[in-house]
Amino acid sequence: VDIGDQVAKGQVLAVIAVPEMEQERLQKEALVEQAQAEVGQAAAAVRAAEAMIDAMQAKVEEARSQVARYDADLAYRKSEHERYAALVKDRAVRQELEDEKLHQLRAAEAAKRAAEASLTTSQAEVRVERAALVKAQADQVSAEARLKVAKANLQHTVILLEYANIRAPYEGIIVRRRGDTGAFVQSAASGKPEPLFTVARVDKLRIVSDLPEAEAGFVMVGQ
Repeated sequence: VDIGDQVAKGQVLAVIAVPEMEQERLQKEALVEQAQAEVGQAAAAVRAAEAMIDAMQAKVEEARSQVARYDADLAYRKSEHERYAALVKDRAVRQELEDEKLHQLRAAEAAKRAAEASLTTSQAEVRVERAALVKAQADQVSAEARLKVAKANLQHTVILLEYANIRAPYEGIIVRRRGDTGAFVQSAASGKPEPLFTVARVDKLRIVSDLPEAEAGFVMVGQ
């Protein structure tokens, strides 16, 4: 704006270029995007861990069914062997048949032990995946906290940059302007800078006048 311009309250009178803070804003925006990506990755890791738990739990149930099946087969083979052993004792069948049934019984016992070991392994894998889920959830919370910090840092820089927009405090007319486009503006924190603009109000007028103490009694409120 220039001298004589009429301005509204909040109107931007001038914009101060602060390139180093603009670069800082861009950097913090990039950090926010990076933190958002990390939150997404952490959430994906949580979902993957939950899926792994479901898969391992299904494996546990499958191993349990295998144990039950081999347990039933073992009971059958044991009963069958006992029956053939009795027949051999009574000389009703040959010894080779009992040996065959004993071999099948031992195979059923081994199969049951393998199924039980598989069940134990599957249960251990479930515990491992649950621990991985807890870690993934903790990583997600940490990533969300870093995102909040990054957003707060960005907002801090945005607020500081807003001070570079010089706005009219009220409606009025520009009666003084110091500096032209491209001029260096000294920071208010580094010395005693002059105001960039002087805005005169046109809707109100304030008069300051000295009044001798001896005549103060003659002045009434509203006069």
